[in-house]
Amino acid sequence: MAHSGRADGGPGDIARLLARDEDAWRALHEREFPVLYRFARGMGADEHLAEDCASEAFIRLLRELPKRRLDTERSIRAWLLVVCRNYLRDQFRRSHGAPTPLDAADVAMQAADIDPHTRLALEAALAPLPETQREVLVMRFMLGMTTQQVAHASGRGVKAVESLQHRAIEALRRSGVLRKEDR
Repeated sequence: MAHSGRADGGPGDIARLLARDEDAWRALHEREFPVLYRFARGMGADEHLAEDCASEAFIRLLRELPKRRLDTERSIRAWLLVVCRNYLRDQFRRSHGAPTPLDAADVAMQAADIDPHTRLALEAALAPLPETQREVLVMRFMLGMTTQQVAHASGRGVKAVESLQHRAIEALRRSGVLRKEDR
């Protein structure tokens, strides 16, 4: 494999990460940090907590990669998302707080084609969803992951992800955010 300065998660890139190749880590960080940040924001973290969460996931990956069987880009992303999710749970528990609702600017960045009134309604509607449903919607629609990718990243089966997504969408319909014909 030619050295491209980009870590795509193949065996050669994993070896470069294990060897602490700075270019491989930089490429991985550039690719995955925004995904982790958007995930954390979608799960209710404010900007600072989202940055801390994504950073903490990378710190843990650096420490844990030699001990784990993370041999593909997909397995690394899944592991990072699980670390993020668990970190957020711990932070919310410690602060005795609930996730903060997404602010309109953040929702606008992540769903630019939605009109402002719908954005505000979506912000309000996502906040009360159970964490598992919110997580699935964030991964599917804010991160653009497939159902199979969400299943892998969350440690659930495809059918469980589909069920959570269906229940979350039905909750959004009941709240008036989505109409029956919206998908």
